Amino acid sequence: TGDTVADTNFNVVFGSVKMNYATTKVSSSTPVDDQVCFYTSLNADSTLSIAGYNSECGTDVVIPSSLPLTSIESLDTEACINGLVQSGIDNADATEACKIDNDKLLLILNMYNLLDAAKFSKGNENYSVSKIGGSAFQNKKLLSLVIPNSVTYIDSSAFRGNQLTNIVIPDSVETIEAKSFADNQISSLIIGNGVTLIGEGAFRGNSIESVTINTTKDKVTLEEYVFDWVEGQSDADIKWAE
Repeated sequence: TGDTVADTNFNVVFGSVKMNYATTKVSSSTPVDDQVCFYTSLNADSTLSIAGYNSECGTDVVIPSSLPLTSIESLDTEACINGLVQSGIDNADATEACKIDNDKLLLILNMYNLLDAAKFSKGNENYSVSKIGGSAFQNKKLLSLVIPNSVTYIDSSAFRGNQLTNIVIPDSVETIEAKSFADNQISSLIIGNGVTLIGEGAFRGNSIESVTINTTKDKVTLEEYVFDWVEGQSDADIKWAE
């Protein structure tokens, strides 16, 4: 069909092509020198999820602990449609997706690197950043990353496909979903004491040499194939808290 819809798990669907996300309303967040760098959605508890990142803001990323909510003010619809069509999306589906009132528009623009097709405005009130949305920073060529101690949830593929080498995940983070840091260049990893779940393949496609998890093993569920280790090392080499 020509419809772009979202199911109860916030999957964006172009006809038979489904893309998984975990965010809600279209909105974005805040500027550096009047440039919007982080795009967010407002959660039910009045915290923010980061749904996208403007790669023009750099490859060394420090995520703020709070940001003002912003929204899509206007859209170059022709640029949006052409960009999706060039990415292989059917013209009818692309036309439906590129509607300013589509609550998945931000996610689509981020995934297909079409954020320049939109103009964003920001609010005056800051909200705490608690979640990193699905694919929010995927394939943005990131070299380094600082995650604030306000974040509790990192969704699937959030930081996938970058060039990150050393990662520190703060104590506030409870859930690290599937493939969230897959396909980077991570060798050293420190995970804080708040974690309770690390999803399938969360750190696959890396060359892990060292993992420290600052809580006891009985408090954490490790799903399958979480880490890709260098030769000779395995999950048995994880350094757990005593």
